[in-house]
Amino acid sequence: MCNPPSNKQLVIAEYFTFRTCPNCPEAETKLYALQQQYAGKFIFLEYHIDPNLLPYLPGDNTYLYYTAYTPPATVFQGMHKVLQSNAAALAQYQSIVDELVQVDTPITYQMGQQSINGNQINTSVQITPVIELDQSNLVLNYAIISDETTYVNYNGDPLHNVVRAKGSLSLNGVDLANPVNISLTAANPLPEHFTLVVWAQKKPGVFQNNSTIYGGTTSQWTNSSKGKR
Repeated sequence: MCNPPSNKQLVIAEYFTFRTCPNCPEAETKLYALQQQYAGKFIFLEYHIDPNLLPYLPGDNTYLYYTAYTPPATVFQGMHKVLQSNAAALAQYQSIVDELVQVDTPITYQMGQQSINGNQINTSVQITPVIELDQSNLVLNYAIISDETTYVNYNGDPLHNVVRAKGSLSLNGVDLANPVNISLTAANPLPEHFTLVVWAQKKPGVFQNNSTIYGGTTSQWTNSSKGKR
């Protein structure tokens, strides 16, 4: 396990797949290994284009934005899209992450108080730029992820970091001296334990490997209602 200094950015990979994809398990294994290698400094979000899991994200167009039509497809930090899962592609996964985890944090994120109301979560985040930041085309993304307990991939392996809900809001003209409020409602019941991933991203209208993600943060949540009868 490698732990870069605490002033280094969180690296985020957005991964697109479906459960019966025969070429995807190798990519998933590599992403999970990288998350363990760089614990706390790398995380992947697993988006499913799949009849069983797609209802988690009704109307989500993230894969359309990245033109990630042919899984496995992974976009690292909004800048590096890698297709396929052969040895050359997986070597790219490693080299890209090895480099990105050494980049200084461009923005610090401080999460506020958490609350859960049914399928809705509420919190806030204080966003403090460390670099000079142009807020045009800047958005704040937030996603709920958790491991999947019902379905498995093509090889019969568990699914990790499945995106259960996602939202975003424009930061164009927002006064970052104040915390930004986040409210996100899942289309399906929230699991007992899940992770909220929050990240700011430069998001021009057309993706051209230039949708820079400025680090991010994660917070762990417990849905206490799951323990009630």
